[in-house]
Amino acid sequence: MTGLTVFAIALALTVPLGDEDTVTEPTTKTTFSKTWGDPPVKLYGVAARKKLWFKVYGVGVYADKQAVDAKLAELGGGSSIDRLSEAVISCEGNRVIVLKFVRDVSKGRMQGAIREGVEKTIKLSDERIAADAKSFLDAMQDIKKGDVAEMILEADGTIKLTGNDEELLNINNRILGDALLAIYIGKKPISKDMKEKLLSLAGTD
Repeated sequence: MTGLTVFAIALALTVPLGDEDTVTEPTTKTTFSKTWGDPPVKLYGVAARKKLWFKVYGVGVYADKQAVDAKLAELGGGSSIDRLSEAVISCEGNRVIVLKFVRDVSKGRMQGAIREGVEKTIKLSDERIAADAKSFLDAMQDIKKGDVAEMILEADGTIKLTGNDEELLNINNRILGDALLAIYIGKKPISKDMKEKLLSLAGTD
């Protein structure tokens, strides 16, 4: 049994499952389907975003399992979680970040959080992403409890931002898309605990 398999199984045991088709994030009680879209991408894990003692949202990360597995084989070596996170971020397949909010959040606060997270990977002033990053931030809206936001990161670099199934933005920038995903599972994530939980279902069906 590989180190990656042991890691995935150990973390998967800590995530309460819902019914056979869903997973429930235990802190926010938000529920996520085990697959998303058509063709379907796999749920790699769920976690809660908290600010101080406030619960803000439940988050689920999805990716094309076949593409992730291919990238893992290509990468080889490295520690289990870092190799898996790199494979999900750099794979040649679709990735999706789903946020389910359990409190109101202003547009300005969300913009600030995204700006801070992206800049741990790449400066927003970098000419490769500057214009598209501005478009992404400008497209964000005030959020109400119960709202659902999706960042759809397609294999060709397309980024789609949706709010409650309404498309708010459609741009193409693979570098920015990877940086958005890195907010949660990159080398400098929001938290190590969130990163681990968001990759904890890698070894499950």
